[in-house]
Amino acid sequence: LAGNLCRCTGYQMIVNTVLDCEKTK
Repeated sequence: LAGNLCRCTGYQMIVNTVLDCEKTK
């Protein structure tokens, strides 16, 4: 679900996994 907010710190997911969110940090 691209566009959904991540649970980490509010970053937007690139694809649909928390790993992608970690990458955006």
